[in-house]
Amino acid sequence: MAAPKTITELSQLQNLVKRDPESYREEFDQQYRHFHSLYAIVVLAPSKDTRHFEDLATFVAHVVHVYPDKAAEFPALVVELLEDHAAALSPRLRKTLVRCLVLCRNKGLVDPLVSLSLAFKLFRVNDKVLRETLFNHIVSDIRNMNKKRINNKVNSALQSMLFGFLQDASKTAAKCALDVIIALYRKRVWIDAKTVNVIASGCFAKDNTKMLVAALKFFVSDHDLDLGAAGDDDDDSHIKKEEFTNVTAVKAHFQHSSKTRSRQRKLERALRRVNKTNSGETVVKKKKKPEPQFTAIELLYDGQSFAERLFGLLRKSKERFEVRLLMMDMIARTIAAHELVVLNFYPFMQRYMQPHQQHAILILSIVAQAVHPLVPDDVILPVLQTLLFHFVTDRSSADVITVGLNTAREICRRHPDAITEDLLADLVMYKSSKFKGVAMAARSLLQLYRNVRPEMLHRRLRGKEASMAITERKRKALEDANAISNDDDDDGGDDEAGSGRRVRFEGVSDDDGGDDDGEWVDLDDADDDPAASLAAPAERLDRGNIDRFRRRKKMTAKERLEWVRAGRPEARHEHFRDTKIEKNQSKTNMEKKSTKNYLMLQRSAKVRFKSRESLTERNDRQRKHRRSLKRRRKK
Repeated sequence: MAAPKTITELSQLQNLVKRDPESYREEFDQQYRHFHSLYAIVVLAPSKDTRHFEDLATFVAHVVHVYPDKAAEFPALVVELLEDHAAALSPRLRKTLVRCLVLCRNKGLVDPLVSLSLAFKLFRVNDKVLRETLFNHIVSDIRNMNKKRINNKVNSALQSMLFGFLQDASKTAAKCALDVIIALYRKRVWIDAKTVNVIASGCFAKDNTKMLVAALKFFVSDHDLDLGAAGDDDDDSHIKKEEFTNVTAVKAHFQHSSKTRSRQRKLERALRRVNKTNSGETVVKKKKKPEPQFTAIELLYDGQSFAERLFGLLRKSKERFEVRLLMMDMIARTIAAHELVVLNFYPFMQRYMQPHQQHAILILSIVAQAVHPLVPDDVILPVLQTLLFHFVTDRSSADVITVGLNTAREICRRHPDAITEDLLADLVMYKSSKFKGVAMAARSLLQLYRNVRPEMLHRRLRGKEASMAITERKRKALEDANAISNDDDDDGGDDEAGSGRRVRFEGVSDDDGGDDDGEWVDLDDADDDPAASLAAPAERLDRGNIDRFRRRKKMTAKERLEWVRAGRPEARHEHFRDTKIEKNQSKTNMEKKSTKNYLMLQRSAKVRFKSRESLTERNDRQRKHRRSLKRRRKK
């Protein structure tokens, strides 16, 4: 195709048409007729060179809105061409036509249902760049439609259409549709229960591992809602201004990120923003109340059937072990959020509780996450016994024992009555271990039971406050029993009917299995431990609690270099000190001798006589050398 007009002339005409549409109506009509003729050629031969057609389409898309009689015709032609010949068009022309359609949609020339329906269909085309463009357009368009007011009618039609694409025969199109739904949920556009349950249906996708992983990662991610999405859209939108109240918080946020120029600029901007806030120049919005945990999981219609169905799929799954770990994590979080009872899940997890397991920390955290007070004690006790048999044993290393004790503490935080007194006594005995990590983990477990179930501990290990509380409870229980007995006597009842002294109260036992001698164990290091308290209902487990007291955090390259330099001596020996100050200054004979070739020194008199000197001569020589060193140090 010969191009009669260059891109420069079309750009100039575009500017003139926007300024004065009526004066340049004839020129626009001429270019529009040319577009029609080239359109017919493209329909017949989509694979030919269409660069001038792309320029004309872009020109018409920018100025067609100023001519209402052509405003409806042009988008219809673009939609028809994409629907009928999308796969045959060249990637460049296809991308240009999509941009023209997006431009018309932004100007209100295309109905949203028409443009978004076509965008979903184009997900089937094997063009990754095009899919990224369509994904961004769909998310931004639906978000803009619901920005000022929520259009329930359009949203309902879009949801029905989008949810239907999850069952598409094309795996790529189904995965892209799921990504769009997840993005809209995280940007707080569609956050209803219907959307969450549609995403949950992706967890049972057949022969589509990518879709399965995307749905599972959505539920098990730490932040299933993008709280900053409704605010700024700039590059720093993920940095919430209300989070940083001081310089220390800013530096801690950027401490473990990659040291690039972009991150350095973001750090500087955040520091300037905090300094302005502290100086009173700007007013930072109050921090919003935190979103409840498990927000998405709690919206599931039937958590019990979902967990059982996913567990059945897990037992038969042949996916990679990483995918099965995501499924385990999803089941555990669902059990904790809805307080479900899936009894077969705990014996299934016991086979993976091995110290040599590559993902041992993650597996132990999944097991601890799935525990809640409604699970029977006889189901949790075998889990604790397996944990102790493989982790908390004398044949295990200190790190393995520490991880085992931390896991036992997290399980007991969620179900304190699951462990027996004998088993608890065995675990607490590690408080006197010579390894600091093991001792700290055992003391943390001991402090937990001091706070929640002190009567399960030996009398020596309860501590002063817990022992006094138990004594006070016994006294009040005895007084209440005596009061009940006196009331029965006044009513004419016999003594045996009111024998309150023989009543056994739960949690108040006189049999402690040991004597009262010895002092209380002091646990000052664990008094303020947040892990030494009962877990809140459906509390998300912090996996750092499983790995506590075990190892030092990984240092950055800069921190590692500073740590190495701090361990080196401040000054080297004087004989090896480089005394060269100026560029052309020579070194001393002692410095030259340290780098001299040994073949030049082995026949020297000093070396030959040194090997033949007596013990007395050697002592005298070393004594003189020490005296000379002392004199040099005094100077």
